Amino acid sequence: NQGHGAALLTGFKFAGKELVFHTDSDYQVEPKDFWKLYGLLQEQRLDLVYGWRKKRHDPWVRFVVTKILKVLNFTLFGFVINDANSPFKLFRRDSLKSILKKLAGVPMFAPSIFMIIAAKKLGLPYGEVEITHLPRRTGVGSLNLVKLGKVTLKCLYQTIIFRLFVYP
Repeated sequence: NQGHGAALLTGFKFAGKELVFHTDSDYQVEPKDFWKLYGLLQEQRLDLVYGWRKKRHDPWVRFVVTKILKVLNFTLFGFVINDANSPFKLFRRDSLKSILKKLAGVPMFAPSIFMIIAAKKLGLPYGEVEITHLPRRTGVGSLNLVKLGKVTLKCLYQTIIFRLFVYP
């Protein structure tokens, strides 16, 4: 139990099929939207497609965090990522392995934030597609305002370190 980021990276590391799909288990994304990602990946011969939750059903603090990430990523890396921490992504396995090599040894609470940046740095073709975000139907979000504030500061710090040392 090393946290969400470590669990994601472990799953990605051991993925063995040609295509690797990631979604969170909280039922907040319409499952049939997978086909949007798959269609774009195949039609445009992309290496990575991520879902963009344009219309979100989240508490206001998550909107704020997403906006901060969007501005920070643009400021530090020079391009817009509409939903950097998207819980809905599809990769070609070989490209995913390249991304993971680029990120090896980088401390990451939320690796999704860095995966698109690494793909861009590696010159991998990627795309985004709007997905349907649903209200939470089960469970309770684990981040309260204080915890979310700490997580946000941690992600800000890690993003700046990433920019300085991994993505110069």
